[in-house]
Amino acid sequence: MDREASIRPVRAADAPGLAALLNAIIARGGTTALEAPFTPEQLSRAMLAGPGVI
Repeated sequence: MDREASIRPVRAADAPGLAALLNAIIARGGTTALEAPFTPEQLSRAMLAGPGVI
């Protein structure tokens, strides 16, 4: 079965879901250098739309 995937740019509305996913990975441990969980706002600033984001 052939399926086409499309990837869109991240949106501010994605921050809660992405923070939940990343926080679950952080909580499990051993797979990321990150140790502290993120709020959606912190994640957005740090990785999605902050001044240092490309």
